[in-house]
This record gives sequence, structure tokens and C-alpha cells, in this order.
Amino acid sequence: MILSVSQVQCVRLAIRPSIIHGKGLFTQENVSSGALIYESDEYTVTSFPIYGSLQHTPTEHILEDFLRWENHSCKPNSCLRFDGSAVQLIATVFISADEEIVCDYRTTEDSIPTPFRCNCGHCDAIIIR
Repeated sequence: MILSVSQVQCVRLAIRPSIIHGKGLFTQENVSSGALIYESDEYTVTSFPIYGSLQHTPTEHILEDFLRWENHSCKPNSCLRFDGSAVQLIATVFISADEEIVCDYRTTEDSIPTPFRCNCGHCDAIIIR
């Protein structure tokens, strides 16, 4: 994937097959807790949730090409943050090289447009709504 000028990849990332779901976002280097993993201000805004969108406000959801590959886990290692018009992916714990970057969708979304059974391996396969 080629990043545009207004997208910042702070650590080397790769999209690879994931045991959690299809493909996932993986770091190619160690990432310190609190580090900025990725930042972008290039996204499409929609007023309703759709598959792959990220909730910004109760009435604003965004579609960002790279972050759509971040899978859900009940034991997340990252979180999303908005800084002005930019969406940022921040490490919440130390992440080892080649580890999948995951967040807990229940902390970022009021509702999931397509509920699914969790496959993170840290829960009892709960339904994420």
C-alpha cells in the first residue's frame, strides 16, 4: 500500500493473514507503550456505521483505508484517538515485532453494524454487538 502525503506511518506495518479474522495489521518492529503507531487525516466521513468504519462521534463514522485492517480483541494492545482532523493509532502496551495490532471495538463503537462472534482467543467467543 502507498501512503499519501498526509498519512504518517510511524512504525513499519504490514497487512497479513490473521488468525483472528481474515487479514490483520501487524507491526514489523517493537513498539513502546504510548507510541504513535499510525496517523492519518485522509478518510471518508459517513453519518452511520458501516462495516469497517470507525466511530468518531455518535453521528460521525470514518472509513480509513489502512485502519480497516485492525481487528478486534478482548485484550487490546492499541487504541484510537482523534487529534483535530487526524485519527491516530496508539500502542497501549509494549507490542513485539510481528505481533498483530488489535483494539477492543466495544470501546470505540456505540454499536457494531455487523455483529460477530469474537475469535481473539482471550474470551469465550462472545458476540460483539
